Amino acid sequence: MECDICCEDFDKEERIPKIVPCGHTVCLHCLEESNENACPTCHKAFSSVPASLLTNLTVLRLVEREGDVRVPRGWCSDCRAAATRRCWDEHDVHNTKAALRQYLRPGVLQEAAAELQGLQRQCEREEVLLALLSAESWSLNLRSGRGRELTGTVRNTEDPLVKALWLVVTARAGLAEAGGELRRRQQIAHERVRAAPLVAPIIIKTENLPVDDQEDPFGASCRAAPPAGDEGRLPAAAAEPPADGCRPPSAAAAGAEVPADLQEMSVFWTSTSNSLELKMVALREATGVERLVSVQCHADPAWSLQLLQNAAATVERLSVASPHEAHLREVVAMPRLRRLAVSSHDDALFAHPPVLPALPPGHRGLPWLRVHEQLPFATLRSLLQAQRDTLEELQLVLAPVKVTNLQLLLQQCGLRALRRLVLWRVVAKLHDQRACGAELQKVRAAAPGTEVLCSKCDAVPWEDV
Repeated sequence: MECDICCEDFDKEERIPKIVPCGHTVCLHCLEESNENACPTCHKAFSSVPASLLTNLTVLRLVEREGDVRVPRGWCSDCRAAATRRCWDEHDVHNTKAALRQYLRPGVLQEAAAELQGLQRQCEREEVLLALLSAESWSLNLRSGRGRELTGTVRNTEDPLVKALWLVVTARAGLAEAGGELRRRQQIAHERVRAAPLVAPIIIKTENLPVDDQEDPFGASCRAAPPAGDEGRLPAAAAEPPADGCRPPSAAAAGAEVPADLQEMSVFWTSTSNSLELKMVALREATGVERLVSVQCHADPAWSLQLLQNAAATVERLSVASPHEAHLREVVAMPRLRRLAVSSHDDALFAHPPVLPALPPGHRGLPWLRVHEQLPFATLRSLLQAQRDTLEELQLVLAPVKVTNLQLLLQQCGLRALRRLVLWRVVAKLHDQRACGAELQKVRAAAPGTEVLCSKCDAVPWEDV
């Protein structure tokens, strides 16, 4: 029998089967290696020392009985498959890790990464070429090194000379699309959506967003964002308010202010099935953006990571949903980031909870952060510890079922600059005012000098990123 976490066999020494208070059985090694006192299976916290937990004697007896008959794991070089009892007697059998090192020759991963980068650059060139060949007309601005400038319009025809010109321009000039082309393609995408309303496209806005177009704090699972109408307004059928509890009060009602001159982009929803051409446009438009909201990382992880990388140098306000480890590491390294919202709606991070590094040199740190409690404890703690010297306001969106020891979290993070802590209650029906008051007192004791509020008890207005 084996541990469900590390997939190693239970034994009487290092991997003793221990019964966690929640009822799961986990080996002692996994419990001691964990950075938090919580069950690795269901993430329910406990206070006991792992070594003092009860031993599952039933499992231990079964392990002893299997000891004489169980065939050890191995890889048969002759059969090129998992070793059987006969393989151990007659063939050349290796330990699984040794066999993997033998077949994975040195440098193969680095070579694969280099090939993927080359393939990505090739795809980008082909996308630009496709856009050039399919456009109705193009305006050209030619500038010389002496300040002279020539301007003209070239219409797309079947003339092979024009197509050859586009080939040369694509290969030599390294073209990048501008915002006008983005808006034209966005309008085409919206027209396609109206013709086939069951297809949910990627929706991108680079103009100044109305305050009602705020990010959804509880995930895209609440509702799919409908396409904008001809005048930038939602269609009548899509303008109905969402179900109660899906979103908090609007930013307009809360009096939240967003600078009018902020360069913005809002990506309400995307998936791997969305238009590749439109995604490429979005990646180019992300450069220079200062406010980027509603990035759904889990829908298309590779594309959303590249989007964050393109915006990293300038973005100051950001909201991401269901990020993977690579997304989080990219986010915490953004040098100008001042306001961040992180939500999590899947268990992708719990397999190997990432521990985020300290802020890199030159990073100003976050003064404002809203984060979901459903992040793994180790990840949430490392995120807060990285901002301990700058974080002034923390908005913690609590899960329907309590999973985090808030007092322990605050004590371990040492948030020196924290002045305001807001506990957001997602489900109003589960809010007990008396129990909430007792919890607030404990949190205030763990964070002296900090204003601790409950979103329900204190009627805290929702803030946009």
